[in-house]
Amino acid sequence: MNVFAVSCVVMAFTAPLACASAVYVNSDAWNFFSDNELKDRGAIAAAIDADVDFYADAGATAVFYNLNAQRALFGSKTATPLWKDVSVGEDGRPLLRGKPFVTDQDGRRILAMANRAHRVSELMPDFIARRYARCRARGVEMWHSMRMNDIHYTYLGSEWIPLHSDMWLDRKDLLRAWYRHSWRGEWRDNGFDYAKREVLDAHLALMREYLLGYESDGIELDWMRCVPLFAPGHDESNAHVLTHFMRETRKTASEAAAKWGHPVKIAVRVPARVREAYGVGMDIATWVREGLVDVVVPSPRDTSTEMDCDVALYRAICPKPIVLAPDVDYYCRSSDDKRYVLAFSADIDRGFVSGWYHDGADAAYLYNHFPRHAKERHDGYPAYIASLGDREALARMPRRHVFTSHAPIGEGVFPSSPYWNAVWRNCCNGCVKVNCGEGVSGRRAVVVIGAKTSLDVDVIVNSVKCAPVSLDSVCLKDLPEAKEGDALCYVAAVVPPGVLHDGWNGVEIFNRGPVDLKSRDFVWLEVKL
Repeated sequence: MNVFAVSCVVMAFTAPLACASAVYVNSDAWNFFSDNELKDRGAIAAAIDADVDFYADAGATAVFYNLNAQRALFGSKTATPLWKDVSVGEDGRPLLRGKPFVTDQDGRRILAMANRAHRVSELMPDFIARRYARCRARGVEMWHSMRMNDIHYTYLGSEWIPLHSDMWLDRKDLLRAWYRHSWRGEWRDNGFDYAKREVLDAHLALMREYLLGYESDGIELDWMRCVPLFAPGHDESNAHVLTHFMRETRKTASEAAAKWGHPVKIAVRVPARVREAYGVGMDIATWVREGLVDVVVPSPRDTSTEMDCDVALYRAICPKPIVLAPDVDYYCRSSDDKRYVLAFSADIDRGFVSGWYHDGADAAYLYNHFPRHAKERHDGYPAYIASLGDREALARMPRRHVFTSHAPIGEGVFPSSPYWNAVWRNCCNGCVKVNCGEGVSGRRAVVVIGAKTSLDVDVIVNSVKCAPVSLDSVCLKDLPEAKEGDALCYVAAVVPPGVLHDGWNGVEIFNRGPVDLKSRDFVWLEVKL
């Protein structure tokens, strides 16, 4: 289907400011079972309540609780429980089906999670009901978040580990590209192929168990954990398979609503780029037309947030009342060099969300924002979560608008640097665009650019030359630091009043230096308000 052939196109950039309806938070099962001891029933109850209270106190509207990777971290009747066939040998080594598995840091963590999840299942088999009751008491919605194809630790050397389900261990014929498995293979090669009936049925069964076995306000189908979902070359041609799954989920959600006596909604995590969503078999326009989804969460492939999310295009495909809530993830990077990253912060999160509100988003969505991070940061986390849901207040707040790179989702869509392909000496070669969100007019702004080479440049914004300033005067708390072998150079420039406008702004550089600047030289660009 041509995604532009949509009868209702929303011109988001002309919409007046209004308060967002929600702030959604995804809570990783690994986080809960790794960071809490859960020694007895009292400790389990206290940990559940504290986890709910953490997000409720911060102003979250709903928490999407994840309880499965390939294996389930609860006493599932349809999926392999995390602790199944896990034991400890006489020599103290952990075993899966009697065979030793990797005991590095990740292996020990997984073993500890298996033990804790098993203890919770035995001491409080109704822990999901307790969590739901606590959410209801605190006025927060509780949703299930189902990972649809999680393939953590399937690279060479980690094939035998308790994260992998019985079906994955026993049926390599059900995997999308197991024939690639070698020292150079990618872990995403080893996910399940949804075109296989056994795979489809197994995941349909787990979806039904979530919705009909445990009361909730909705279910999130996390299609981004992980993609692709079909054998190479069979993505678009199998879009009907995922649409079938969505229809069955809507049918089951209606059954659940009748059983629990209240609405049960459906959310989907999908690629940040619409073309890539279709490229992995997600016919989102059909899902919308048939009323199969209530919340759409455009998301990056990994944990690196992407400014250039197709929010305006998703808004055209997903008209209201569908809630559009793009994903703010754990870190961001402004370069294809994955070493140069910054973790989330109040100002960075606000920058992404304000930009997306301008393009038509309804709500904020946080992934990999955990309670343990509150101990690591001094920027008001988690208190600032509430501000992400107030569009008018957000427009007035300090923000950092980071220009980001893109990690392609599927196969056949090739990556490219987001920067200028080349800026020749004594030359200017086009602009890159930064989404500066809302409430920009009249605000003081600074452009910061970093590169692995010396920069002798003029900074130009929206065709206006900006005055250079020292980096010390910018008052940024953190910027990516130079990595081994690199000599990092930053420049900063003040944007004159009235030059910036809401939404997308163009940033150029005029290279006064004697050396050509290549796209690979640049590692950072942001506009700080």
